[in-house]
Amino acid sequence: MKIYQKIVVWGSGIRGKGFIDYIGCENVIVIVDNGLSREHSEYCSVPIVGFDTYLEKYRDYFIVITPMIYEDIVEQLKENQVFQYFVLAENPSEIQGYGIADIFEHLPVRYDVGACNVIYGAELFGTLLYDFLRNKGCERVFIMLHNDMDFQRREAYRKCYHMFNIIDNIEQLGNKYGKIFVTVSDYNIESLDKKNWTEENAFDFSDRISAYKNIVLEKFKNVEKGKRGFIVCTGPSLRMEDLNMLDIHDEVCISMNKISYAFSYTQWRPKYYICWDRKMLREFNEQIKMMDVQNKFLPDVENHFWNNSDEIYQFHCHVCMPGTSDIQFSEDISKKIYCGYTVTYAALQLSYYLGLEDVYIIGADFDYTMDTNEACNHFVKEYVAPNGQTNLFSRKGCIVAYKRAREFAEEHGMRIWNATRGGKLEVFERADFDKLF
Repeated sequence: MKIYQKIVVWGSGIRGKGFIDYIGCENVIVIVDNGLSREHSEYCSVPIVGFDTYLEKYRDYFIVITPMIYEDIVEQLKENQVFQYFVLAENPSEIQGYGIADIFEHLPVRYDVGACNVIYGAELFGTLLYDFLRNKGCERVFIMLHNDMDFQRREAYRKCYHMFNIIDNIEQLGNKYGKIFVTVSDYNIESLDKKNWTEENAFDFSDRISAYKNIVLEKFKNVEKGKRGFIVCTGPSLRMEDLNMLDIHDEVCISMNKISYAFSYTQWRPKYYICWDRKMLREFNEQIKMMDVQNKFLPDVENHFWNNSDEIYQFHCHVCMPGTSDIQFSEDISKKIYCGYTVTYAALQLSYYLGLEDVYIIGADFDYTMDTNEACNHFVKEYVAPNGQTNLFSRKGCIVAYKRAREFAEEHGMRIWNATRGGKLEVFERADFDKLF
């Protein structure tokens, strides 16, 4: 990929390295990481530096914030008068590493080399799309600053990308005509005068990519219709005797992540298993492959899982805008499953697709320490790998996702209950686990 100006990448974790692999290390001048242990190292010949070094030597470059939980990083930048930043999580799922890797070459949007092409949204994807269209021979390409971009970020963008054709509104183009590519999610269709323009959603185009559809998953549609089911999470409140009770009554169960650590203590096994976090998939991949579960649902982010077993089913993992009210809930997992900060949200979408009517969540304590790899956050101390990567936790983001699940369930005839013993999850109505049998 050829881009106008090199960028700085914040974060040397899985998301940061994945983005560098996507954009190409030749386009990255330096990696910033607050972790002192990572300073003076490198990734793909790109040096890793601390924040002070970034401020001293590289602050004139645009920086891409790659961690999913980014609010504190944004505040750190603003406190130091740095406004030239992109947030990776505010870009299409594919740019974040979920889906087709070479999305620009397979971009399911149509452009006209001879007409005007206006990109609405001066975020990372819009900027990359501008470069792409220019490299494809489009001469009349404009980028329109989106409404939610504050003054300081607008000025920083104008300064850094002064060679771009930047406009504030479509009226500046007079009687010209062409196409408007919407590359941000906060778009208000009524805000644009499109007399001479056609409009195309270039933010979420996942429904137009046939490769994401897995028809094999259609066999699971409503296979548990009208039944009740249990989503078994891995919090410290999870009891083996409760799992034994689920086994005795042959309940439909969905579980996740490292639940197999419970298998040596109980004969219970979930009928369905789901996982979507790349850290978890890499750390626990061999155990997942060998796990004694009938049906495993895994996202299309780790290729080594495919063709291993007839029990492993691939779904497209679609990352929504984090922490926003417009997070979506999938009605058809054969097309995609939306991620919402927690694998439990993915399990709820699977529950709906299976046709479950009453869904009871257990083991969802929702009371994590800052480092979610601490043993006290899970039902067994072995859960935490000695060198496992830290998973950050966003209580706010999870609540947004859970509220969306509750709203969807209420609208579509599914009831969600929290049957966890204790804990701090109060989005769903409580149910007493012991009174369910």
